[in-house]
Amino acid sequence: MKKYWYITEYKAKDKFEKIVFCKEKDLPQWTSCIGPYDSEEEAREKNMIADFVCSKCGGLVGLHYTDPYPQRLTEHKLCFKCEHFREVKEVAERDKNRVIIEGNSYHIEPDRADGFFKGFGGRQFKIVRNDDPTNIITTRNLWHQGEIPEVWKKDIPDNAKFV
Repeated sequence: MKKYWYITEYKAKDKFEKIVFCKEKDLPQWTSCIGPYDSEEEAREKNMIADFVCSKCGGLVGLHYTDPYPQRLTEHKLCFKCEHFREVKEVAERDKNRVIIEGNSYHIEPDRADGFFKGFGGRQFKIVRNDDPTNIITTRNLWHQGEIPEVWKKDIPDNAKFV
């Protein structure tokens, strides 16, 4: 019997990687693909895929991660990537060292005197937060946390800029 079901990951219209089930004849321009399977149920069971889709991006939700992620993903009805950006949003709202600049999330760590790992190799950045425009933050330890996907940009607006 020919197997028809695949799980594919592809770049959706909004440039967000989305994971979906599809039949062989419907395969999109994918970046990764696993299968084939006899049924969607078989693919779901063998890959620990939730029986709901991500409430933010519409992609499949994998529950194969270590704790506490399966519980968080189920509680928030989000895929792993969207759960990451839900956390980015939550942290950015309360932590002055999390800045969103030009649609990218960054974390400002304390500068280190030693040569141990530094964000961007210790390159100096000057940043101004929107809520405190007279205070210029200078750091040599800035860490990139990822580009904010289109589906999250209205929820996670820029809160700072490089100067």
